[in-house]
Amino acid sequence: MFTRSFNVKGSVLKLILLSSVLLNGCDDSNNNDSDNVNCPDVVSPALTIEVKDKNTGDFIGCGATVIIEDTGYSEEVINEVTGSCDNSTLYQGAYERDGVYDVHVSQEGYLDWSTYSVEVTSGVCGVSTVHLIAELEK
Repeated sequence: MFTRSFNVKGSVLKLILLSSVLLNGCDDSNNNDSDNVNCPDVVSPALTIEVKDKNTGDFIGCGATVIIEDTGYSEEVINEVTGSCDNSTLYQGAYERDGVYDVHVSQEGYLDWSTYSVEVTSGVCGVSTVHLIAELEK
């Protein structure tokens, strides 16, 4: 019984310490003032997409087309084959734009690939990028 009591008291003490650490940066004004937050000076994509062959796992990004859609928004991202092309190219789009996206990928010689209702949220410093792997089948 002593050990159980000690664990409960220890847990309560840990909870109090954790709460004080988490609340340390908060003020009492109850507003969401982001002026005191140091965000990096970067522009982040809402989505990043790798294009792979489903059977082999090989990257097949050269020449693929990615369409990113949200209500009232559409973006086409193309990796044109010019000279040497890196098949592992990461497609990126919808920069600093939260939303719920449908993503469509097409590549010559493969069936089209789609995914729907991909939710991208944003916080004080911008969007939380969602990474997708489009595995295309022949």
